[in-house]
Amino acid sequence: MSDILEKLPTLQDGAHPWISKLEEIMVGTQPAIGDIKRLLANLLGVPAMEEILLKAGLHRYVGTAVNDPELFAANRGRMWRSLKDTFPTNVHPDNILIEPLGQEENLRAYVSRAHQLWRSVTGNDPELNQMEQSILRGKIQKGLPLPVRSRLAEVVGLGSMAKSVYTDHVAYQVELYRKKEHEQKEQDQEVLRKLNQIQLVDNKKKEKKQAVVMQSQLPPNHLVPQVQPNQVNVQPPQQTSVVPVVSCPQPVFGQTQAWRGRGRGNFGRRRGGNYTSNFQQSSEVCCNCGQFGHFARECNRSGGHFRGGFRGGFRGQPRMSQGPVNPYRGPEPGF
Repeated sequence: MSDILEKLPTLQDGAHPWISKLEEIMVGTQPAIGDIKRLLANLLGVPAMEEILLKAGLHRYVGTAVNDPELFAANRGRMWRSLKDTFPTNVHPDNILIEPLGQEENLRAYVSRAHQLWRSVTGNDPELNQMEQSILRGKIQKGLPLPVRSRLAEVVGLGSMAKSVYTDHVAYQVELYRKKEHEQKEQDQEVLRKLNQIQLVDNKKKEKKQAVVMQSQLPPNHLVPQVQPNQVNVQPPQQTSVVPVVSCPQPVFGQTQAWRGRGRGNFGRRRGGNYTSNFQQSSEVCCNCGQFGHFARECNRSGGHFRGGFRGGFRGQPRMSQGPVNPYRGPEPGF
């Protein structure tokens, strides 16, 4: 008995929660009337226990022994009704919390769950009291999706309908809402699929454009021709550059040769009258002395005086040479 008392809630807070817990503990057992009388006497005292029995119409058990062996099952309803009248359950409707409708939950199961929770907390059937019925249906509609609530608010006399009619009407609106939601979801998925496909095509076009731009920016030498398999790459013979060889005629013994430097750099005349070895042959004769191999401006036969700067023809008659001048020719005839 002490173990049962520890598990029970406070009876003064409401008879319905206390009765529900007691029936849960005593499942599978058949208590006697004497067991219930002893339990009530320990909680409330003997006078309060007798008063509850009198309210239940069990007068014959008031003066009997506490260990009355008769079964309690035959008098269960009258005893519980008397306890509920003596200790009513004072629960504010705001303290009764009903879970919203699940995404795939059946509407009829949802309504049945709400009624069962109400009865377990208050101990009353909401369909027997108009005020409790209105409060419970308001809580049921609060757990529905917002579009369904908006449609139900337009229905006239919904609160006064019978439970079965009310349940059918709410179930129809919920099914209609779920159908539209499913169609909208499929439409959104189709739009998303098309957008992804368009984006994929645009990405491929961008990649092709980038590849073309990169190839156009590469130097020509970077482009390597592709050689097919089993194909021999034969290169044409390259043309070799031929350097012309200029042969200079060698002087022939017995011929009069005259050399003249014409350059003023590494080839030609230098200061002091020195000449390089790179002379050019000349067939011109001196206009002063008539000899080959020099010009008149370079001649020193006129009394040891250098007559430079002459640019022109002969001055008078040319002199005849007085002796051999060119060692390669020998003496002049008549010398």
